[in-house]
Amino acid sequence: MKVLLRDTFLPGNTYSLELCKCLKSYADVVLLCKEDAGNIDGGIRFKKIIYTKSSNKFFSLVKYIKSICREIHELRKGEYDVYHIQSYKNLLVEIFMFYTAKKYCKAVVTTVHNVLPHEVSKLDRNLHKQWYKISDALIVHNEATRECLVKLFPFTESKIAVVPHGAYSNLYNNNQTEYTEREPKIHFLLFGQMRPYKGIDILIQAIPYLKEEIRKKIRITIAGNQLPGQDRTDYAEMIRKYHSEDCIDFQKRRVPDEELPELFEKADFCLFPYKEIYGSGALLMAYTYDKPVIASNVPAFIEETDNGRTGILFSSGNPKELAEAIERAVSMNKEEIASYKAAITELVQKKYNWSVSAQKTFEIYDKILKKHNSSSKE
Repeated sequence: MKVLLRDTFLPGNTYSLELCKCLKSYADVVLLCKEDAGNIDGGIRFKKIIYTKSSNKFFSLVKYIKSICREIHELRKGEYDVYHIQSYKNLLVEIFMFYTAKKYCKAVVTTVHNVLPHEVSKLDRNLHKQWYKISDALIVHNEATRECLVKLFPFTESKIAVVPHGAYSNLYNNNQTEYTEREPKIHFLLFGQMRPYKGIDILIQAIPYLKEEIRKKIRITIAGNQLPGQDRTDYAEMIRKYHSEDCIDFQKRRVPDEELPELFEKADFCLFPYKEIYGSGALLMAYTYDKPVIASNVPAFIEETDNGRTGILFSSGNPKELAEAIERAVSMNKEEIASYKAAITELVQKKYNWSVSAQKTFEIYDKILKKHNSSSKE
């Protein structure tokens, strides 16, 4: 079985890289990625074809068109059985390439990381509807996303398969350093690209509800890049407005991969006050570093924390309840924290690991190809 797995996440997100490391045990996998995807190890076959945006708009457009032509050529000449789409740059343009893949491949598989974009338009809905119709199978990471996908696009129900997102094992394996130089405080971390749906405003609004003695014991780090086109909220001003400077360390920046181990090792708990989410790679990163979580009770988090076994759940959008959850975390004893960590270890071993994800993904490929071959013989 020959698979072309298309990815535009690298180098910023290693999801596809992690999956391919295990998936290559089941199939002949080629990872199709961006020109600036960075170092790709682990014995993975790859082709850096997808264009990388430059500052010159005309040059970027030319590169984009050339990369699409190269990808179509790869589909036509590569004799792939499966074309697996993880992500796209511009769906309005690339959906025609997805149609083309149907001509050259036996199956088109899509991983639905987000059912619809967070900033959705009517055009987005129509394009995603067509994309899902093209796909022979749709992979989602949890039951909550499956239910949402069926609700918005009922025709997808028979195509959907749930494949859990793995914890980031490559980060975990490199994470061997103990960081002992730290303040004698309890550290909380909210990490990831800043977007309105992530509830950073809810976290800031929660601070005034904290008792003074609790505020003296904690340090909350908010770290991540903020793109004006995605989020224009002035969080620094909000922190000043709610007089939260004493316990919030606000770092508006892209955090390099090499800083992640220290950032997570310093944290005692990871925060996810999201207002909505289909699934969170950041939550799985917290599991990678064995960190209990404080998360809103949106459906995806209820499922992915196993109903709160890996941390504390609070009512989404409720800053007072979030403050109570933080206070509860501060008052926990070692046995309670150890219980959360044991639950994380159990979940990762049984469900949220790449071996499980790769096996289930291969089974999806195999089922579709058997169905295709059976139809061809009739």
